[in-house]
Parts: sequence; C-alpha cells; structure tokens
Amino acid sequence: MLRLSMWAVGASILVDDLVHKGYTDLTVLDLSTSALDVAKLRLGNILS
Repeated sequence: MLRLSMWAVGASILVDDLVHKGYTDLTVLDLSTSALDVAKLRLGNILS
C-alpha cells in the first residue's frame, strides 16, 4: 500500500487526479482553510 502526504496543496487538482486514479490513502494539508474547503467542495463525499 502506498501512503501519500501532500503539503501546501492550495487549490491544486492533484488530489482530484490521484483519487480518480484509485489512490485511497491520501493526507492533504494546507494552512489555508479556504483552500481545503475548495478541495472538499470539488471532491464532495470522497474526502472525509
């Protein structure tokens, strides 16, 4: 199993691409709560 941690992701769509390619063990960190909110809106219920 591959575990990925991504820091300072901002509004990048890299997370979206990885999720759609089947990656499931992702950790996404950013100091900006608004950037994380944007990612949550894009990915919907996929992120928890």
